[in-house]
Amino acid sequence: MQLNFRQGLVRRQTDISSTPTFLQKHSTTGDYIDINVSPDPTIFTIAHGNANYLVEESKSVSKAWGPLVPSDTQWLYWDIDWATGALTRGFTTFSPVQGAEPPASPAIDQHWFDLTDRVMKVWNGAKWLMKLRVFAAQYNSSAILVHYTLGSQVGLDNTPCNAGHIIFGNNNKPLRQADGTFVTTESELIVGRGSSTNVKFDSVLIYAMATENMPRYSLISFTAPDKISLASHLNINREVGGIIVEDLYESEVGLVITNGNLKNEFWSWPTSVIGKPLFCGPSGQLTLTPPPVGINQQVGLVRDSDSIYINIMVPVIL
Repeated sequence: MQLNFRQGLVRRQTDISSTPTFLQKHSTTGDYIDINVSPDPTIFTIAHGNANYLVEESKSVSKAWGPLVPSDTQWLYWDIDWATGALTRGFTTFSPVQGAEPPASPAIDQHWFDLTDRVMKVWNGAKWLMKLRVFAAQYNSSAILVHYTLGSQVGLDNTPCNAGHIIFGNNNKPLRQADGTFVTTESELIVGRGSSTNVKFDSVLIYAMATENMPRYSLISFTAPDKISLASHLNINREVGGIIVEDLYESEVGLVITNGNLKNEFWSWPTSVIGKPLFCGPSGQLTLTPPPVGINQQVGLVRDSDSIYINIMVPVIL
C-alpha cells in the first residue's frame, strides 16, 4: 500500500460525525478497552529502518487492552514480536517521545522513536531495545480515551513509502530478507520462471472483506475494491476475481489469491483431468464443466491430484 507517512494509523472506524469509535471502554469501570472494527477495520503502519509493515485489525476484540488503572494515564500500543511476527497489545505509563537523540535519564519502559534509525526503542534500565510498536490511544487519568489521529505519530508526514503485510511461511514463521527485516507483500523478490523475474506478492495476494458467508476454496467476485462475494457463472455483471483459502463469515476479512499454484490436501482430482481447465459454478465452486449459460470464464488448470494453478482468463458472455 502506498502511503505518504510512516509510523501511525492508516484507517479506523468513526461515527457519522467523524469521531473515532474503533476503541471503546469495555464497561463503565474502564479497566479494559475493546477494539471495534465492525464494519471498518483498523489499519496501522510500523516503521522499521527502511521497511514499513502494514497491520490490520480485522476482527473486534473484547478486552484488547487491560486491566488498566482508570486513575492513571496510560498509552495503549500494538506490538509486533520481532521473533515470531505475532501481534500483541500493551500499554505504558510514560508518554512516548521521538527525536534524533535519546532522552536523558529515561525511566524503565520509556518509549523513544529514534529518528536516526527510524525505529521505536524502549529503555529496559540498561539498554534501548528495538520494538515494532505503534500507539492507538491515550487513556488519561479522567478515564477518557484520547485516540491518536491518522498519520504519522513521530513527525514523518509527507514521507512517501510502500507498506506491506508480513508474509509467513508454512511453519507460521515470518519470512525475512537478508538484512533481517520481514518479507512483506510489498517486497520485491526473485521468482524462477526459466529466467528470473522481479514480482511483488501484492500482485497475487489481496485482503478483502466478505459480504456473505463463504466456504474456503470458493471463487469470489469483487463487489468493491476491498469487498468480495461468491462468484457465479450466472451473474454476467461480475467476473471471477480470485479464490479464498479459508472459511469467511460476513464482514470477516480474509486472503484472496488471484494467481499462482494452490494446494489442498482434500482435493482428489483424477489423473485424467490433470492439465484440464477449471471454471466457476453457480455458487463459486470450482468445476471442470464449462457453464452452458451466463458467463464463461476459465479460472485455472488442474495441476495435480491435490493442486491447481490459478490463472484467471478474460470472461466471455454466453
